[in-house]
Amino acid sequence: MAEKSMTNFNEMEKQILQEIMNIAFGSASGDLEDVIDVSIVLHVPEINILPIKQLPEYMKKSVELNESSTVIEEKFWGEFSGSAILVFPENLSSDLLSILSGQDSNSFDTSDADIMEKGILLEIGNILIGACIGKITELLKTVVTYTPPQASTGETEDFDHLLEDYQSENTAITLKTFFKFKEHNLQGNLIIITSHDSILWLKTALDSFLEAYR
Repeated sequence: MAEKSMTNFNEMEKQILQEIMNIAFGSASGDLEDVIDVSIVLHVPEINILPIKQLPEYMKKSVELNESSTVIEEKFWGEFSGSAILVFPENLSSDLLSILSGQDSNSFDTSDADIMEKGILLEIGNILIGACIGKITELLKTVVTYTPPQASTGETEDFDHLLEDYQSENTAITLKTFFKFKEHNLQGNLIIITSHDSILWLKTALDSFLEAYR
């Protein structure tokens, strides 16, 4: 019971965390717009606390994967540690690929387009994840290091590998937002998963954040 109470968030802590996530996601989308000059619409983040063993099933239900999907994953380490997963359900449209690549989509063949698309999505993921995690750690006064982002494609991703990073009896917190590129047929989900130990640190950091504004 003691461990459960330590990993549960009260309503005030949830509200503070949601506000921090709003700020972080907003900052991330702003950074991306500065780079690619395409506006992004973000939905209000969802916060969920669940047993680690339920993560793969939660991810499968949270995102719709098909043969056109791209999954970008980047891990981060520090007092706040975990994984950030960016899911694009569909391929880039030809007009958006042209905008982001700076080239006419008719100027490259299918294999070139696939390689270019993967590189662009990796870069988008790197910017969004880095800016989002960076703003969270800035607000909560800590720092993290990152592993290079990795991309996988298709509907073969089962997310079972997420269990390798955590102890099965522990708890995870997921921070999820849905985003859409304005005037373009591209949307996706950004989901941040943090570890059990980070949850305990996060509760203390949220209290300190709130105390600074009292």
